[in-house]
Amino acid sequence: MNLIAALVSSMFIAVLFSHPTACGQTTGDQPTLRQLAGDRLLIGGAVSAFDLDNPKLAELIASQFNCLTAGNEFKPDSLQHQPGKFTFEKADKIAEFARQHDMKMVGHNLLWHSQTPAWLFADENKKPLPREKALENLKTHIDTVVKHFSGKVIGWDVVNEAISDNPGEYLRDTPAHKEIGDDYLKLEKDERRPLINYAIGGLYPPGSTFKMITSAAALAEGVITPDTTVTDAGPIFLPNRYFPNDLRQAQKFVSWNHKYGIVHGAVNVVKALALSNDIFFYYMGGGFPDQFVGLGQKRLTKWMELFGYGKPTGIDLPGEVAAQVPTDQWKRQLFAETWTTGDSYNMAIGQGYVLATPLQVLLETMAVANGGTIYEPRVVHHMTDANGGLQKDFEPVVARKLPISAENMGYIRQGMWEVMNTDYGTGFAARVPGVEMGGKTGTAEYCEYLPEKQDCRRDDKDNLPTHAWFTAFAPYDNPEIAIIVFLYNGGEGSAAAAPVAQKILQTYFSEIAPRPQVEQVAVQP
Repeated sequence: MNLIAALVSSMFIAVLFSHPTACGQTTGDQPTLRQLAGDRLLIGGAVSAFDLDNPKLAELIASQFNCLTAGNEFKPDSLQHQPGKFTFEKADKIAEFARQHDMKMVGHNLLWHSQTPAWLFADENKKPLPREKALENLKTHIDTVVKHFSGKVIGWDVVNEAISDNPGEYLRDTPAHKEIGDDYLKLEKDERRPLINYAIGGLYPPGSTFKMITSAAALAEGVITPDTTVTDAGPIFLPNRYFPNDLRQAQKFVSWNHKYGIVHGAVNVVKALALSNDIFFYYMGGGFPDQFVGLGQKRLTKWMELFGYGKPTGIDLPGEVAAQVPTDQWKRQLFAETWTTGDSYNMAIGQGYVLATPLQVLLETMAVANGGTIYEPRVVHHMTDANGGLQKDFEPVVARKLPISAENMGYIRQGMWEVMNTDYGTGFAARVPGVEMGGKTGTAEYCEYLPEKQDCRRDDKDNLPTHAWFTAFAPYDNPEIAIIVFLYNGGEGSAAAAPVAQKILQTYFSEIAPRPQVEQVAVQP
């Protein structure tokens, strides 16, 4: 099953915009490089004025690249020992070519040790100039070049071994360089941190998308059978372990549906997944005194780790992070507190101390879809040469097989099917006509700490803010796509994230991998 859709889209965009002014060289003859890049990525090559004298080569450069690097010819043609007097014949030729073909241009090697104009650092007799005079000449040189190329090129590098003490100090204050720096600094200072690839670099409570792990653990460990039911008759009150008979000290736990005055009655694991019923999963995680024995912290932790939580997935991208899997020992060391049944309740519904990246949640979904295999995700599928010949094929890497029977995994898949394809399922907003799929919504509370209140942000009804999640795989019987949608502070997963996923899935099944039976539904921008 391919690792694509919303997650890969977000990673793809992050890669494209990480270095908006970089101009790299391409290798090979790929006729659609420029079209593929568009305005999102600068694909270019280092050229010289001599290259452009060859009509065929010039035509190839214009068709393939959207960016030119002027190479050493960016530096002006200096008239030796005539400070401040230059010709720009070669560099201007390249800049004009770029302008005619709607290409960006990056200059570099403005100063390059042995090729630096001789008058900068020596007199007519090749005797070194005093440092002050050399710096004055350097300023004159840079000012002249900046003025000439203002608006023609987007940046350059300084390589200057002649002056060792911060040779680029002055250049960083020039208008051309400041324009680039300001754009980058705006991104760097943006409180939303757009330079971070949040698909692999952000840690968030997964909320109800975690319930597939709790379900798998409960079935595989024999805590429940597919027919085991728990009755949701409203909030439950977990007795205080030290004062079990004092109901005033009992802790209240609710399900999301209770605020709407709805109870779900008796539910098994399939129905609990479809309804995303929290009461059922509280019982699975921590049990209930004298009534039901749940998984507890150790078995919950075990299955979190089996599904890939707690360590990086190993994807071939930089910047991946992972959170510590919470344990009793971890809590004692960090908070000087023991693990409680309430902690297991919260853990079972993907709250409390549980954190994951969107990619980790996606791998959880993929494991359910494929019957229980955890793979190491890959961005690169294969590599070809200039003629389209296969150079390297990246085979799937299996991290582990989950110790759960196909029958038990089938019940979890059935629950995800009911999320999408029943009247009571929470994922109806992501349906694609003509395509059966399995899915799971998630609404995860989080704390946005407000120093002035010394508390988390809450609304007028004392509710914490929530992230919106939705994950799915399709088609149900033969999965080929898995998707994760995460909206920071997005609200409810069913209302916010599921409609986003629907647009992506609709596009996939009508345009990328079209199915005749899929209705062509217009996707709103």
